[in-house]
Formats: sequence, C-alpha cells, structure tokens
Amino acid sequence: MKKTKMRKVLTVVICLMIVFSGLSGCAGSGGNKTENTQTTQTKEPITLKIFGVDDVAKASYVLKTLEEKFNVKFENREIDGTKYKEQYQMMIASGDIPDIFTWIDIPTYTKYATQGILAELPIATIEKYAPRIDAWLKKSFNGDPYAPFIRNGKNYALPNYSLMAEHFNAFGIRHDWLEKVGIGKTPETLDELEIALNKFTNEDPDGNGKKDTFGWSTDGSGIPTLFYPVFGAYGVYPGMFTEKNGKIVRGEIQPGAKQALTLLNKWFKAGYLDPEFFVNKWDNVMEKWLAEKFGVVTWAWWELSPKDAFWNGRLRENLLEKNPTSNLVVIPFPKGPDGESGSYQNYPLSSFIAFGKPLEKDQEKLQKYLEVMDESSMNPKQKEFVYYGVEGKTFKKNADGDYEFIPPYNDEAKRKEFGIGLDPGVNHQDYNLQFQFMTKKKYLPYVSDVMKIAVGKYDILAGIDKPIYNEKYDSLNQFTYKSFVKFITGEKSLDEFDNFISEWEKMGGDKIMEEAQQKYDEYLKK
Repeated sequence: MKKTKMRKVLTVVICLMIVFSGLSGCAGSGGNKTENTQTTQTKEPITLKIFGVDDVAKASYVLKTLEEKFNVKFENREIDGTKYKEQYQMMIASGDIPDIFTWIDIPTYTKYATQGILAELPIATIEKYAPRIDAWLKKSFNGDPYAPFIRNGKNYALPNYSLMAEHFNAFGIRHDWLEKVGIGKTPETLDELEIALNKFTNEDPDGNGKKDTFGWSTDGSGIPTLFYPVFGAYGVYPGMFTEKNGKIVRGEIQPGAKQALTLLNKWFKAGYLDPEFFVNKWDNVMEKWLAEKFGVVTWAWWELSPKDAFWNGRLRENLLEKNPTSNLVVIPFPKGPDGESGSYQNYPLSSFIAFGKPLEKDQEKLQKYLEVMDESSMNPKQKEFVYYGVEGKTFKKNADGDYEFIPPYNDEAKRKEFGIGLDPGVNHQDYNLQFQFMTKKKYLPYVSDVMKIAVGKYDILAGIDKPIYNEKYDSLNQFTYKSFVKFITGEKSLDEFDNFISEWEKMGGDKIMEEAQQKYDEYLKK
C-alpha cells in the first residue's frame, strides 16, 4: 500500500532490532536481570553484520551488552533501503553474497531462490532456533505463514507478520463540523455520509462566511486512495485479488465497482469531492487539511488518533495545533446498501528476511542470527530496554504506569549514547506485545476499539509470485486508475463500464485471473 511513509512498513529490519534490543539488567546496570541470560561464553565470538553500528553505537552500553550476551561481534551492514536492488546486485556480482537480504520483493525473492543466491531455511530450523517467532507467526496469520515462500519445495524466508498491515486504513471525520452543520450522530451508511458531505460543502462548516469547503479529499497516487471505502461499501476491492466461494475475484471488474463509481460520479458533480483529487500529492492533501478545506479523510488509523495512542497522530495533532477546537474522530467505514463495509488493507506478510547462500555451510552462524532475532523480537524485557533502557537509571514509571525518562536521558543525544531511542525496525514486531511500550495506558482501550473498525480486505495473493501478473501489472494498473478517474469526473460515461472490462481482459486481465486462480489453488485453497 502506499503511504509507506509511516507505512514504511519496511524500515531497518534486523538492524536496530538486534542492536537496540538490550538487556534491562546486565552487569553494572543496577537493574533487574533479563530473561534467558546465558552463561559465560568460551567459544570465539561469531561476527554478525547488522545495521546501525556507527561509532556511537560501537561504544554504547547496549551494543557491548548484546555482544557479551550472545558471544558475537557486530559489524556494520551498509545497505541503502532506497537502492537495495542495485547494491545487492553489485555484491552478488562480486561474489560477496550478503548474510541477510531485506527489502527484496517477491519476484526478486523467487529469482534469488532459484538462482542459488539464498540459503535454504528449513521450517524445522526456524522452529528450533527462533521458536517464539515461529509460534507467533503461526498464531497470528490466518493460514500457513511459510506457504507463500516455498519455492521448488523449499523454504528460503523468515516471514514477518504485521498486525498493523491488515488494520491499517481507517475512516476519519471532523466531528466538530458535524455539530456545526446540525448533524447529531456520526454517519453509519453511505446515505448518511452523503448528507454530511453535502452540508460540509454547502453550509459553511468552518464558519468563515465563504463557500470554500468540500466534503472529502484524497491524493492521486493510485487505486487504493480513490475514495476506497465507497468500493468497500459495495463489497468490492479494486486493485487486488480476493476470494469469493473458492474463486479468485478482482474488484475492478465486479458489478459493485460500477455502483461505487456511479455514486462517486454523483458526489463529484455535486462538488462534494475535492475537484483536484486526481492530481493531488499527499502534501497537497495535508495543506488542504490544515487549511480546513474538507472534513472526511481516510488514512492510517494512528495518523488520525491522539499521538500518545501509538505514533505521532499527525493529521489530528497538526490540526489541533492550528485549531484547538477541532475534533477529528475515527469511525467505522460507511455501510452500503447490503450492509457491507471496509477498505483496502495491506498484506500482513509483506516483509521477510532471507539469508545468503554461504550460510548454508555455516549453520552455526545462521542459527546465531535466528537466536538473536528471536530474543530481540519476542522478549518483553528486551522490548522495554529497546524503548526506555534500564529502570531506575534511564527511566521510571509514573503513577499511571507510563514510562518517563530520567535526566540526563530525557535528552535524545544521551539516549543515543546509551544505545536507546531508535526504532528497532518492523520485522518480527508483535504489536500486541509492543503496545504496552508505545501506547499510554489510558489509550490502550482506544487502540483496541480502533483496530476493530479499521477493517477490510487485503490481497491474499500478494506474497505469492505471479509471473504473468508481474509482467502485466503496470499497464493494467494504470489503465484501471485512469479509467476510474474518468468515470468519477464524468469524462467517461459509466455506460462504457462493460467496455472497460472487455479492454482490461484483452490487455491480459483474463490471463492474470487464470494464473491467480491456479496460484490460489496451489498455495492457499484449503
């Protein structure tokens, strides 16, 4: 999905997760002993290459503690996440296959696995050396988490499950605007939402005496941002593969898509939608949001929420800073005529780790990587250390049970010097475990409630390699997006929707549907 800005749901992976997942009470810390502390090592340390080992990190308490605990030496791994393909190719071409591959997409994963660049990673090995990650994956994912990564009967990946992916998009509305235009309850259906959009457009909700507002804005980055909850209300999910009665379907060619487009065209002609939505960049949307030009927005739930609920609450907090009387609230997606609702969500196994082929012959090193990841990802005492350090030395808990840094560690530079305060990365992060460290206690019920309404569907074939789809994706996606914009704006009549489907199929859509059904039957059908 887009917005992978916070959505960068692939930030530094093992990297800081390994480096900064320390022990909250090791020798000399004055804190409590961490679970699973090992005895004094006698073997020579194993060298592991990870991210973030700059001069400050090398001298940090955290890094030294981890090296002693695991009997390892950490060396810096320099891979630019924006240029990883080129860098990996250069390393492979020079014969310097890296220990760990992160960020690679599914087609690249398939290519590397079949070309002998990746090490086989038997599931039994994961079960033995990363048992908590394995158990968490199997408990969390609805299905076999390893199935999408099997190539030629072998597994080469350690998947990462993201709860935040499948509960990503949420629906936000200006509650203070609803009150201003005389609406006493938040909209629950498309019909009620239409009434709100009408009043937001025509009844001066910002109170400036001008007719300069509209109901809903979005950016023009792609299908997932095209007022997607309206499609979900008609039970269709354009731009991705979903399952219906054992058959793979594609939302953009379903009858419900025409119904959604018809309603959006009506709203566009009435002025309820941002007239520039198809050329907007996200910065334009933010600018209009802070200028209070519209009152409905769809985005990551944590961007619409109070900052202490999870992340930074950017849309809500920035608006509050400008207008302290504003009140953005997250509400359930509007229901359609048959009671359906939802929005585009992200595939929860979209990131993973793979290991370089040389580690097949160095099982001790491979096992050590797994051991460190398992402890760093799943030990709550280490998670506490990742975010706050050592109780009584770097942090304390206040009367509400929330964490507070103790001077001088309320200074970011001091925290970095100690080795804390950096995001440990998204791989193998059990957010049910981490909410206790990232969410103020009073907001835990709020987070639980919001996650229950940030629902919809994700592409169930996103993690499975689809060669025909990979070849046709760009042209079909662009054709669909441009056609949908024309249908919404009225440049193209909805009487031509059947022609759109026919053209889509001729461009290769029929072939990708055949392939998708085959892949579903092979990997996922129960």
